[in-house]
Amino acid sequence: MLDCSKLRVLVTGAASGLGAALAKAFASRGAKVWLTDIREERLREVHAALTSETSGDIRSVPGDLAQAVFIKELAKKVQAEDGWVDILINNAALIRPGRIGHTEAAAWEEVLKVNLLAPCLLLNELAAAMNEHSQAPLVINISSVAALQGAPYEASYVVSKAGLQGLSAAVNEEYSMFGRIRAMTVCPGNMETEIWRHTEGWPGISRTPRDRLMKPATVAEAIVRWVELSDELDLSQCVLTPRKDLQDTDNLVNPKFKE
Repeated sequence: MLDCSKLRVLVTGAASGLGAALAKAFASRGAKVWLTDIREERLREVHAALTSETSGDIRSVPGDLAQAVFIKELAKKVQAEDGWVDILINNAALIRPGRIGHTEAAAWEEVLKVNLLAPCLLLNELAAAMNEHSQAPLVINISSVAALQGAPYEASYVVSKAGLQGLSAAVNEEYSMFGRIRAMTVCPGNMETEIWRHTEGWPGISRTPRDRLMKPATVAEAIVRWVELSDELDLSQCVLTPRKDLQDTDNLVNPKFKE
């Protein structure tokens, strides 16, 4: 099994939800974990909690992943201190629900910049050093079950998450020829996160009752155990959803979205 205590991990969207849970799961195993998020105060809180509660070495760099300049600064800061990261976790995401044909171009651009373009640009900055120096270079792209089955009122989110699957596939094909980087795509279902709370009650988005949602800590633990087995198994995609007997299949259309 892969020894996580020797890893250098960069987690985007680390100030809450799955990102914070992943940071804690890796830090609890002794990894050095870099955190980034646009929410500076909350990032400081997560940093402080991980420092006091885990054995990991924690660093945090607040900033806006929608800005290409910040992505370059982030990569430069990480590489200046550590040379490379072993695991890049593209977790940061936002959602702007809206009807197709009724969504402004700015909303599409905002979602695609953070959810898809930022992971591409960040990997572009980090890939060379990862491939050359890391003994187990890995990209974990946090996609969504929405990318597999679609969902109404969130087309930009669905497209962005499907794009991450394409990024993983491209990485695996390209680096199978001349490098060592591998990519994994994780497609979680409904979790108790801020995105879920933001869209609670919207049809097709939040089908699972609040008390039956997956917990970010549970999903994070599954992902880290998956990583620990990655030196033995080819695990390129994982779908994580609540058990079917815990799901609410009622998906009535919310009247406010009717024409």
